[in-house]
Amino acid sequence: MLRILLFATIILFELSTFAKEHCPWFTGSLIANAGLTIPAKHVNLEPYLFLASAKVPGSSSRLYSVQPALNFSFGITEYMDFQTFLPYAYEKVGSKSDAGFVDFPVLLGFQALSANFDTAKPDLRVTITEILPVGKYDNLDPNKRGTDLKGRGSFVTLVALNFEKLYQPYLDHFFRLRVNLQYGVAANTSIKGISAYGGSFGTKGKVNPGNPFITTIGMEYSLTQNWALAFDIDNIYRSKSTFSGKRGFLPNGKKAKVGEPIFDQCVLAPAIEYNFSANAGFIIGPVFSVYSKNANDFYSLVMAYNYFY
Repeated sequence: MLRILLFATIILFELSTFAKEHCPWFTGSLIANAGLTIPAKHVNLEPYLFLASAKVPGSSSRLYSVQPALNFSFGITEYMDFQTFLPYAYEKVGSKSDAGFVDFPVLLGFQALSANFDTAKPDLRVTITEILPVGKYDNLDPNKRGTDLKGRGSFVTLVALNFEKLYQPYLDHFFRLRVNLQYGVAANTSIKGISAYGGSFGTKGKVNPGNPFITTIGMEYSLTQNWALAFDIDNIYRSKSTFSGKRGFLPNGKKAKVGEPIFDQCVLAPAIEYNFSANAGFIIGPVFSVYSKNANDFYSLVMAYNYFY
């Protein structure tokens, strides 16, 4: 019995030592945010490319989108970092197309908890995000069939709890779990004409865009030192938007509809990673909706290259 206990103790010690000294190589899944801040004076660069297609409401046509973006993170201190995600979109419906910058986030992250590998304690990064409304959202051209819509015109402040935990189910295989919980408050915005919230010629007033609540679960599993699988489940819920002002009129003489009902959409994102080293990796996979309430179903192919230095 003593020999068995001694052998088990040695094996557990070796597993713990292996996990601490042989950290897995992960790029991070396609959607979930990290539970760890970037170390001071270090930078993480991750260029993305999104290729997407979505059904145009009230039409048999589809909207096709090509969107390059850059995810940039910088460590300010050992417990605080800065992050932004800069997207640009080209969109096309039939023969109509348009391109422009899209609303983007800037955030500060704060390390609230640091995980202990030997306990259930996770990493926790608390983030405060501001969505900057740089994308076109009103006075849209009806001849462009919605391709010139690039934002929602509202500053949105979000607070998020980003949990992360690394597990080692086998000696040389790792599993990383991330859970993000985000709640936001959107500022009122003024609109004219056709906008992200509806409307038509003569529409003018103010919109309360509705507040978002976003839940994301991200998982990664290492197959080898270089190869890993990733999977995200993402749900976006937004309360209904309300409008006050002049609704305007449609070409048929009826009053235009302005404002949106409750928005609810669930998205899945399976992916595969190839990591060249602990500091660089490539990830690719589809992102698609599986449930949509008052939202357009879509599918896309997303790829990204992650580099840390």
